[in-house]
Amino acid sequence: MKPLKPKYDDMSEEDFYLGFMLIVKERNPSLSKAISNDEISEQTKQALDVALSFYDTSLQIAGELNKLRDENKRLINGFFKQRKRVKNEN
Repeated sequence: MKPLKPKYDDMSEEDFYLGFMLIVKERNPSLSKAISNDEISEQTKQALDVALSFYDTSLQIAGELNKLRDENKRLINGFFKQRKRVKNEN
């Protein structure tokens, strides 16, 4: 696999690769073992590079979704607080 500087910056580079390898190990233990022993073909290495890029992108999207969800909750809470305040004034 080519070294990839993760764009998802909420975790260390080591944790990023560890998370990826845990998924590979869970989904395909024989591939994980082959990666550890550097016994994979060039085509497999290229496929892993693509998978790693998708993993990075999915973490970025998940982070953005979490931020949007938090913002949505904040806006909803603000709306109901404002609405309650207006009701109490009347």
